Amino acid sequence: MLTLLGATRALSRADFRPPSKWASMIESVRASSDILYFKLTSIDEEVGDEFIEKEEILEKRLGKEKFYSVEELQDLKDNRENIKV
Repeated sequence: MLTLLGATRALSRADFRPPSKWASMIESVRASSDILYFKLTSIDEEVGDEFIEKEEILEKRLGKEKFYSVEELQDLKDNRENIKV
C-alpha cells in the first residue's frame, strides 16, 4: 500500500512537458493518480483508526486497561439521574 501511495504521489507531482499528442492522456493519468492518492490516504487513516480501536478493546478484555476511564466514570456519576435502565 505504501508503494502504491508513493507511486501515485510521484506521478501526480511529476513536472515534465510531454509531446502535445500525449499531453491530454498524461494529464488524465496525473489527475487520476492524484485522486487515487487522496482516496488511498483516507482509507489508510480509516484502517489505522479501526486498528487502534480494536487494539484498545483487546487490551480491555485482557485486563491490561480498565473498561472505563476516570473521566467516563465521573460523567456517569454526574448524569446518574438521567440514566434509565
